[in-house]
Amino acid sequence: MRIIFMGTPMFALPSLEKIYKEHEVIAVFTKADKPNARGKK
Repeated sequence: MRIIFMGTPMFALPSLEKIYKEHEVIAVFTKADKPNARGKK
């Protein structure tokens, strides 16, 4: 089965690893990093 996976990196990692072992993962989408600097632009 071909799968597109969407999940937050650390929270979704165990699920992604399990799916990757059993299916064909064709794309992975995650949330963009938040700015850490002053001003947070």
